[in-house]
Amino acid sequence: MGVEQRGYAMSEQISVLIISHDIVGPQMAGPGIRYGELARVLSRHFRVTLAVPGETHLPTADARLWPYDPGRWDSLAPAVEQAEAILLCGDVLAWFPMLQEAGIPLIVDGYDPHPLETLELFARAPEQEQRHQERERILQMQCRAGDFFICASERQRDWWLGLLEAAGRINVHTYGEDPSLRRLVDVVPFGLPSSPPHHTRHVLKGVWPGIGPEDKIVLWGGGLWQWLDPLTAIRAMARIQEQRDDVRLVFPGTRHPNTAAVPDMPMHQAAVRLVEELRLLNRCVLFGDWVPYEEWPNYLTESDVGLSLHFDTLEAHLAFRSRVLDYIWAGLPVVVSRGDATSEIVRAYGLGMVVDYESIDSVAEAVLTLLDESRSARQEHFAVAQAERTWEQAAQPLIEFCHAPRYAADRRSDIGYLRENVMPEPNPATFDPEELCQQVEALEWYHTIDLGNGIITPGVYDHRPYLHYYGIPEDLTGKTALDIGAASGFFAFEMERRGAKVTAIDLPVWFNHDFGPRYQPDKTPEEGLRYLRDPIMLAKRALGSQIEKVEMTIYDVSPETIGTFDLVFCGSLLLHLTDPIRALWQLRQVTREQAIIATAICLDSKGDPVALFVGHHRGDAWWLPNRACLEAMMQSAGFAGWEWISEFRLDYADGQPGPHHGVIRAWNTSEKPSLPKAMQAPVVSTRASDTPAELSQALAERDTEIARLKELVAGYERGGFIRLMKWLRNLRWGGYV
Repeated sequence: MGVEQRGYAMSEQISVLIISHDIVGPQMAGPGIRYGELARVLSRHFRVTLAVPGETHLPTADARLWPYDPGRWDSLAPAVEQAEAILLCGDVLAWFPMLQEAGIPLIVDGYDPHPLETLELFARAPEQEQRHQERERILQMQCRAGDFFICASERQRDWWLGLLEAAGRINVHTYGEDPSLRRLVDVVPFGLPSSPPHHTRHVLKGVWPGIGPEDKIVLWGGGLWQWLDPLTAIRAMARIQEQRDDVRLVFPGTRHPNTAAVPDMPMHQAAVRLVEELRLLNRCVLFGDWVPYEEWPNYLTESDVGLSLHFDTLEAHLAFRSRVLDYIWAGLPVVVSRGDATSEIVRAYGLGMVVDYESIDSVAEAVLTLLDESRSARQEHFAVAQAERTWEQAAQPLIEFCHAPRYAADRRSDIGYLRENVMPEPNPATFDPEELCQQVEALEWYHTIDLGNGIITPGVYDHRPYLHYYGIPEDLTGKTALDIGAASGFFAFEMERRGAKVTAIDLPVWFNHDFGPRYQPDKTPEEGLRYLRDPIMLAKRALGSQIEKVEMTIYDVSPETIGTFDLVFCGSLLLHLTDPIRALWQLRQVTREQAIIATAICLDSKGDPVALFVGHHRGDAWWLPNRACLEAMMQSAGFAGWEWISEFRLDYADGQPGPHHGVIRAWNTSEKPSLPKAMQAPVVSTRASDTPAELSQALAERDTEIARLKELVAGYERGGFIRLMKWLRNLRWGGYV
């Protein structure tokens, strides 16, 4: 049964959860204002919960407030469980990637072009590349997860259509449902309150030091962000002072109220320095900190001209300046830079003057012209704009969606998506074996998994005979476990069978792998996505499993993004990473008690910690550490202690010889956790319990293998290239998966 078919008698019964990434309260910036106003409008139609970071309150009680801690799922999960539609932005998905698998239609708000702001904010900074990559990762998450996308302008909609096309979201399903794609992406801009602002007390004229009762106020309504241009405004004020000495430029909000998330920007310091150099500080240019939201109407109604300037950047092309809407609400004539969507609104309605980028003379002339105008000169123009751009009108596409929440057409087509997330949990005993068998055969499996009823998935590897080598505790009752790089889910389901509550993570998209330039793609993005998602979800359905599937890379694992776990399992993943050390740093952070790490190893019996580099073969596998190196990596990661569990050769399911593996256990606790009680001895073991004879045999086998490799390399050097390549193919070098 789809979401649109739940059979509600009244749409008012639908529960909508709005998750704000920014603070909502007495002092707030654009995002907080947006979500507070949308909550107010939607609450007239639905039961609305507004989740906000930290403790807060609103001036009105239109929606139920739900405080949460970013990254702490338990602080948000109860609100999610009650929701039938969720409105969020990318930051929220980054904090709570499990929302992608919540089984609730997701409305992605893309009104704020964060990646472009980040490029400008960290321009020429050492961390710019890292910050931008993180923003790109979050952007990809949004593109994958959304069922309905909203943005602030038609320009932004074009941008989002391009992003979604690149992500494969514009396809036969979404286009077939609606060729206009409005059911996938629509415009919900910033709006205006339906009632005009009321002046309750004087805050500027005759009150603010340096401002007289009859002075003229030029108001800079937003913050001093890197992508804005207060410097031109300040230089223009120096020109204005040559003609009039009763004009004051006021920056009432210079620092973002959410200082924990948004730092004080260099543009703020640059603006203050320039004012000091021009000797305008506290004479005709004045700075504040931030204005309480309930006081903002007083600032607007006491001002004479609103100002919003920016540079010629891509951010400006896509931006929607929310504070320009505030000027319109107050009927405040506006001077704006050309190039963004709000400047088009100003020009279309005749609400002020549009100037060129960084044009000091044009800004000064425009301000002086508007100050000479009667305030009533543009009153009719403002009345039309105010009537046509209310929050109620702006939110109409969102209201329509929430009346009948739906999954995107292509998300509905995913194997088992609706069955998994909308229909009741299946009972394995009543699962149609024939249907299951057909679905299993249609997929590519990494793991061999027994799904019951004689149905076993055709995995590349069959880990069942090797399970005892991994040292997984027999009893995990009451424990939490994390399976990193879960693939088809064999180890996740096994840990769940032993009593753990399991979270399984894998890559969001196929090309999030650490592929090198030599990698020859063997999957399209769509095939890779299917490989990452569909087998584990089908197995989960068939087994009636309760594991939680989350999409993220191991580099993004942290207590803030995923939480911490009693047991962390990482199997056959490190060799695929260009930076396994950084991955282990992240892994240790989420380990409360112990971690079990298995990886392909190099059979080097020497005591030095070394790793064999294999990245020059196919570009999808990189490092094979020896035993000493793997132990040193645990030390580097910061674990309190570690011990070797086993070494063994993991052959392929078809009997072909596979890579040698080592398994190590590391812990974060002050005392070493107890080993599983019933763990069989591995074929090649280096545990302390081995007898001298067993150790000698193991070393002899390793020396034999090393000698064999040396002979083959020597053969290659003598021209035996074909024989070497046949051996490599049989051993599947570079094909570790």
